Amino acid sequence: MDAEERALIAAIIANPDEDTPRLVYADWLDEHADALPEERRTEARARAELIRVQVERAALLFGEPGFTTRDYPLGRRAEEIAEEHMRSWVRELPGAARRGVTFALDRGFVGAVRCGVPYFIETGAALMNAAPVTAARLTGLNRRNVRRLISSGTVERLHTLMLFADDTPHDAIGELLECAAVPRLTALYLDNGSVDDPDYPTRRGRSDELIARVAGLTRLTGLRRLVLFAAGVSGHGAEALLRAEHLAGLEVLDLCENPSLGPARKALRDKFGNRVWLDHGDQAGFPARYRYCNELSGA
Repeated sequence: MDAEERALIAAIIANPDEDTPRLVYADWLDEHADALPEERRTEARARAELIRVQVERAALLFGEPGFTTRDYPLGRRAEEIAEEHMRSWVRELPGAARRGVTFALDRGFVGAVRCGVPYFIETGAALMNAAPVTAARLTGLNRRNVRRLISSGTVERLHTLMLFADDTPHDAIGELLECAAVPRLTALYLDNGSVDDPDYPTRRGRSDELIARVAGLTRLTGLRRLVLFAAGVSGHGAEALLRAEHLAGLEVLDLCENPSLGPARKALRDKFGNRVWLDHGDQAGFPARYRYCNELSGA
């Protein structure tokens, strides 16, 4: 890899939310593919195509004319490219061979990781230096390791933090959010890790205490997406969200599959308008990237 290509990749890592550096790199790959070593040519063209495919798919608007006809073929093509090249692309990433670590592609590059807390403590910083990783689905967070995670400084580099609210001690989640530096955090997932469980609608109020704790954290002013999908939120949790003035800047509050919200549904709609998703139809008009957040939310 020559200096020009390294500089292009560095620009992507430095500006992970921007599409332009990725598209510039895609153009460069197409223009220089023939000059690359033979073993890299096919892979380079595939990377360029994947960048463009995933950038286009992320910008599609739910419910708009042509969404269905474009979304499926773009998603399928991205899957085909990933099936062929993903192993090669992640091989050199720190800790890629570690059991229980999986990656997701975002606009042509590894952008998210699902892993245990120990891996993220030990390897998260190196991973984010090697790829534009801004999202992590952390498993195994508990009262014993939360302090080590906070001290590692890795969480403060994340833009998206995902924690299964149903499978993680709420005290550990609360301590992490209250104590860790999260200056870049724009998306927080506290969804249910077992949405395929037929009993999940009966988990009324399971997350209300945690939601009230989160709603009281005025330091989370940078949040733009709060995902509480099937999290067992009832009217009590909704009331805490309604009182949280620092959440007024949310672009999306995902409360789909929370059947116990009751009368709070109207109050939520009155306050957040179409920015609160109470049913799947509420996603209409929003960019697909709001739902396809690195596709680790249910991985």
